[in-house]
Amino acid sequence: MPIFLSKEKTGFAKHIIVRDDSVDLVDHAPSEGDYWHLDDHAYLSLRRVAEARSIDLKMTPDDARVAWWSNWTNTPRIDYVLPKNTAINHIRKLISTCNHVIDDQYFSGQYQIQNRLLDLMQPAHVDDKILSMQDQNIIESFGHVVEGCCEKIVYDNYSSSTGRMSVKSGPKILTMNKDHRHIFKSEYGNAGTLLSIDYSALEPRVIMTLMGQRGIPSDIYTTIGTQLHLTQIARKTIKLMILAILYGMSRKNFIVKFMTEQDPDIAYDKIRDLLGVKSINARIKDEMQSGVIRNHYGRPLRCDNEGLFVNHFTQSTAVDVACEGFLNVITENSNIAKPIFILHDELVVDVRNEDLQKINERIRDGIFISSLSTTFHVTTKVFNARKSD
Repeated sequence: MPIFLSKEKTGFAKHIIVRDDSVDLVDHAPSEGDYWHLDDHAYLSLRRVAEARSIDLKMTPDDARVAWWSNWTNTPRIDYVLPKNTAINHIRKLISTCNHVIDDQYFSGQYQIQNRLLDLMQPAHVDDKILSMQDQNIIESFGHVVEGCCEKIVYDNYSSSTGRMSVKSGPKILTMNKDHRHIFKSEYGNAGTLLSIDYSALEPRVIMTLMGQRGIPSDIYTTIGTQLHLTQIARKTIKLMILAILYGMSRKNFIVKFMTEQDPDIAYDKIRDLLGVKSINARIKDEMQSGVIRNHYGRPLRCDNEGLFVNHFTQSTAVDVACEGFLNVITENSNIAKPIFILHDELVVDVRNEDLQKINERIRDGIFISSLSTTFHVTTKVFNARKSD
């Protein structure tokens, strides 16, 4: 995919278009087509990928003359301020850096699904009256609210070592107490609903899919308990056991935590074998380069503890799977659903009540993930319902 470097960003005399090994200088920006660019919005933004990869993308040279002119204009014309050769050498270096920014296949490929999805998020609406009755800490957690509308959430989808997102600005939805969700409301008032679309047991389902299993039932925890002849252990405990293993709990700690259950050491081995923990761990180490592990799609992950390799691999892969599916849901329902929140493996959309049945029918059989050629089960519920409702 070509790179477009606008003269407004670089301070050069002309726009620059880079296609493979060719560089063209043009007077007018291209009117159509997909280009990597220097703008700040998410999709195909060189800045965003550079930030994610900790690459310093310098638009203008470190030069006292450029710095002096920056006092009067945001982007000085470097070909006026600097000698011709100095300006050209800077542009060559910038082009080289831009090519380096997108030379990682994950960040130039699958990662862009996340950025497309984040670009589509819309500001949420709140009930001003209910919000004003809360204490100041709660009010502040909703961010900047103007006439009943929050600012759009800006997510950080690159800093976490596991690939999970956090909130940079806007409502602190990822850490907000569920009891405060009723403060949010539909843009359509009583004629609309905030609908939560939530993957069912996403992380174990991802691992089992990567191990070649297909047609995984919706109730994965009961199925695993039956399949492994652990029927004497409650479904809730089976779930805790599976998650504990995926999150890297050691055998010793597992046995201590579930010591009241029958044969916890046997359960530990059975669950690990079914999930293919050893195989996944071997794959991670085999694909590791320079001490960096990567998820299924190739995202580099920081992890120095081998006991957490599978945990980081699973969580990060699940983020990519979730975003791919959510982007499909939003794209296919763009005329009836407004996406407002992502809560890890949960998407919240604002829907008119008259369209609820339609969207529920479309995802009733799950969300198809084309990159894994399988369907992942989801559940739906009202996002902002009170416990007493």
